Amino acid sequence: IDTDINITKSYAHTLFNKDYIQFEPWIEKANDVDLYIYLKPDAPYIQDGRRLNKSDRDQLDKSHWKFFENKNN
Repeated sequence: IDTDINITKSYAHTLFNKDYIQFEPWIEKANDVDLYIYLKPDAPYIQDGRRLNKSDRDQLDKSHWKFFENKNN
């Protein structure tokens, strides 16, 4: 999948300064997986008018990566 509960939480933190969003326990459980394959944002950046600017995209990627690093601790 492209976006799960973890990415939603990271977006909320980075874009809306919301550090905690409460979800039903079953939603948390349904999003508990054994393996994530994390892809780097290494495709050429093309602004099509609907995307974050490149620096915001890169900051969001750092937020996502940090979120997963902290989740494993």
